[in-house]
Amino acid sequence: MAQITSLLDIKIDPTRPLEEIFQVINAVLMPYPVEKQKQILEGLDLEIGDALSRLEPEEDKQLAEIAKSEESEE
Repeated sequence: MAQITSLLDIKIDPTRPLEEIFQVINAVLMPYPVEKQKQILEGLDLEIGDALSRLEPEEDKQLAEIAKSEESEE
């Protein structure tokens, strides 16, 4: 029996991350109907939100260190 698969072979230029990611997202969404595209984007939104929340404690730590060093300079 024949096996038919759909596979994207993607190469990304890491020096242009935003543009490349946008193109990949569009390529992945293209074959799906609007409702499925919405589900994919909502899932992606959750993953991005989780990634951002993991970065926030590190960002808060860096800001606290900057504030502390500015206080010690005064």
